[in-house]
Amino acid sequence: MSMLRLSIILLLLVTTVCGQADRGDFGPGTVQDGLTIKYIANEGISIDSGSNHILLDAIHRRYKPEYAFTPEDILSKIESSRYPYNRFNLILVSHNHGDHFNAESIAMHLMNNSSATLVSSDQVIDEVLKARDELAGSTGRKASSPSQFIRIKHEWKKSAVYEGEGLKVRFLGLLHANSKLPAYRDIQNFGHLIEIDGKKLLHIGDADIFTENFGSFGLENEVIDVAFVPYWFLLSKDGRAILNKELKAKTVVAIHVPPTGQSKTIRDILDSFPSAVVFSEQGEMLNY
Repeated sequence: MSMLRLSIILLLLVTTVCGQADRGDFGPGTVQDGLTIKYIANEGISIDSGSNHILLDAIHRRYKPEYAFTPEDILSKIESSRYPYNRFNLILVSHNHGDHFNAESIAMHLMNNSSATLVSSDQVIDEVLKARDELAGSTGRKASSPSQFIRIKHEWKKSAVYEGEGLKVRFLGLLHANSKLPAYRDIQNFGHLIEIDGKKLLHIGDADIFTENFGSFGLENEVIDVAFVPYWFLLSKDGRAILNKELKAKTVVAIHVPPTGQSKTIRDILDSFPSAVVFSEQGEMLNY
């Protein structure tokens, strides 16, 4: 490593400026200093700080070719709650599409990790409970506890708060992309504003791109440190306007980048929004 590169890394660590680190093998639950956000797949991330280990949209199986999926070796460890994926205490899911969650995989993890809690919409929890009951019936194993499921009512333009030790999550009732189409109109898409380790992280799921979808939450006044947004927000004039006027995040991370044509997509993202960070490969991280 050159002295220049070492100096830059030390400067980032000392000043706690957000930066994109190289990929590592540790998972949530591994002891790290400060706050670490790690890319899993598609819109899936892990958030690791102190005793809080969170998975958000990170537990899903192979779905369609245009969507990245949780690598099978990692998914197997998550489902069976094997190290280092045995310390999750919070699972969050933006909505019930197959590129964001898999009901059976989440049910398996909850059955194998009694310390984990799923906090999400009725649509997500209903599917996971169904999968849990089917697994319990077919395997004869004890079902996960009802206390591991917390429902948050989804209402457009309204929010609700979940709090834990050293953690606050504000659930934002957002409409899903293409919300005028019948197939997407009733999807309960949550955004998550997560306060942890003195930072504010925003993840918007597959939110629709129009100002009214965000205007009631006062996000422009939240001083958001990092916003994780679908890449098409950065390619859209309306999307960039929302990022600049409604979210005003210090760092914008593009997610949901498709595996096919990825290099061109990343170039297009950075041409449109040069300051963006792009998550496209499993293991990419931000450290504070």
